[in-house]
Amino acid sequence: MRRNKKTLWVLGTLLTVALLALGTIWIRLRPLPIVIPPRQYPPNNAYEAYKKLAEKMHRDLRGDQRLITIRESFLHKSVSKSDEAYYIQRMQPYLKAYRQFLDQPSVAVYEYDINWLFPELSRFRQLAWAEALLIRKALSRQQPREAVERARTMARFAEQIRNGGASIHYLVGSHILRTAYGPLQESLNEIDDPVALQAIVDMALRYERERATLEKTAQADYYVGLSAFRDLRTGKLKISDLTNNPRPDFVEQLLLMEIRTSLGLSSARKEYEQLWEARQAELRKPMWARKAPTTEPRRHLNRIINIPFDSLLTRERIEVAEMRLLGCAAAIKLYKQRTGQYPNSLSELNLGDMVIDPFTGKPFIYRVDQRRGFQLYSVGVNLLDDGGRIARDEVSGGDITAARLPSSQRPHPSGGLSAPLWLR
Repeated sequence: MRRNKKTLWVLGTLLTVALLALGTIWIRLRPLPIVIPPRQYPPNNAYEAYKKLAEKMHRDLRGDQRLITIRESFLHKSVSKSDEAYYIQRMQPYLKAYRQFLDQPSVAVYEYDINWLFPELSRFRQLAWAEALLIRKALSRQQPREAVERARTMARFAEQIRNGGASIHYLVGSHILRTAYGPLQESLNEIDDPVALQAIVDMALRYERERATLEKTAQADYYVGLSAFRDLRTGKLKISDLTNNPRPDFVEQLLLMEIRTSLGLSSARKEYEQLWEARQAELRKPMWARKAPTTEPRRHLNRIINIPFDSLLTRERIEVAEMRLLGCAAAIKLYKQRTGQYPNSLSELNLGDMVIDPFTGKPFIYRVDQRRGFQLYSVGVNLLDDGGRIARDEVSGGDITAARLPSSQRPHPSGGLSAPLWLR
């Protein structure tokens, strides 16, 4: 009898331990609740109006073969004056229309869905190209005030369309910004009108206050990626939706095996959370201290939905550096007009953080030469002082300068760096 009781006690103890172990495993591996907040939009949302305008522009112009040919020609060669005039005449109603929404609140309109499409973004870029053409024409007529006003309008538009947006909105907004201030950089030595120069400073200061940050962009990207886990679990999303291949290859078969069970999906989800926690930790640091992760996700699902972080960090630093440099250079030219001499240091401009190089956390490099004028530049992606010399593009090396050479005058990709750039 005692032996039976002892046996029952042992079996009960083993059963309890087993149940506790299974409970612990279930708690650790059970699917985490997926909570994705609904998108929130302000009343009179400007982005909604921009979307409708972009769709109308697309419907109105998609059958205009002459316009399409002219638009394609801008990318490769110059166009005739008659074609240029026709292009401006066709785009003018939409350039006028989008301005009426610039003072309204704006939040990007989309759902947290990994397969959501954004046809309006390519059409927003078309508006920017038309504005850039008019900026260049105003500068060629020596009307810098009009040019800067158009650039400020585009800068405002760029921030509106990427506010609350994901990385695709951020990058399109960045493209539009560069399209806006690029002509001003190319003509900076010729812009001496104090009203236009002050407007450039004001544009840069507003950018400092209102620019979209990667922290908010990353939060949106997080929910977009999280939607893949939600939709795979519910069956709304299929493997072919992620890979664009209805017949899985070996990698896709591994992915299929990984997510077919709640165990595999939970494991991938936990890695996803760890990846984004690490990313947000980096984004809480100053721009110059941020680093992209050096390890790739182990789970195939996370490799597919992962957004390249290092390219976003680089794009942000370049954009911030260029806008700050443009504003600082305009302020230096104004200082010279008022006092008859260049400032001894950037601190005399009283521009706060606008004089800080986002690549180093230190003031931009600034030099004065009584014969040549002044140099102002960031050390750029390579973090080296190249003496104010630029490469073909900002990613391939060289410095980032306040002025920009026209594309026809930039160094060949294999030709090294330009001569040092000086401004007056």
